[in-house]
Amino acid sequence: MVDVERWSDIPGYEGYYQASDQGRIKSLRRTILRANGIPQTVKERILRPGRLSSGHLHVALNAPDKSIKTRRVHQLVMLAFVGPTPEGLEICHNDGNHENNRLDNLRFDTHAENMRDVIRHGGNAYTRRTMCPNGHEYTSENAGAIKGRGGRYCRACKSENWRAWRGQQEPRGPRSHCRKGHEYRPGSFTQNGESGRRLCIECQRARTARQRPTHCHRGHEQNSQNAYTGKDGRRQCRVCKNARRRKNSQTP
Repeated sequence: MVDVERWSDIPGYEGYYQASDQGRIKSLRRTILRANGIPQTVKERILRPGRLSSGHLHVALNAPDKSIKTRRVHQLVMLAFVGPTPEGLEICHNDGNHENNRLDNLRFDTHAENMRDVIRHGGNAYTRRTMCPNGHEYTSENAGAIKGRGGRYCRACKSENWRAWRGQQEPRGPRSHCRKGHEYRPGSFTQNGESGRRLCIECQRARTARQRPTHCHRGHEQNSQNAYTGKDGRRQCRVCKNARRRKNSQTP
């Protein structure tokens, strides 16, 4: 059974152009006025599309306002039979052939799925490569996935670059100062038993001072006479404690 080609008006170009479910665009028969004011009859004809570098077909349409606009064929087919493209979606070709603009070959989908179609149909030049630029074969053991961006990298090249970088580094001796600039001298640091790292005593004291508050939440200074350690291990304020005792004793 031969499919009957269906035609539908293109929104915004009613009476001027129609699109078919077979992916063709035609100009309708109509009468126009030339620049000299003489009417001229335009015959009905099938437009011959051009081809973009991406492989998509496009046609030039004369709008009712006398302007000429270039539109892609697959967009006109979907606009005529389905409607405008929803926000956030794109028009995808099911078979990956950008020249096949039949209605049953088009669908609305996300940009991510459109890019996956390119990979599935072999349209991505990078996925067709079997070797890296340095001649290492992309095998399951040698090819690694780039996180976040996608794509592949060569493990052999990465190892060679790492060894070359390490070979250019000058050997570094023990540090003479900590990260804050305090000099490492006898008695100014302690040794970590597990890792063997040196810990700056001045940095540890500054860190402890920052972590320990100097006043309670009511503003009383927590000095050696006023502060004490409670049963829960937290610092307590004697002034606040005495105030609570006086308040409790006055309560009937």
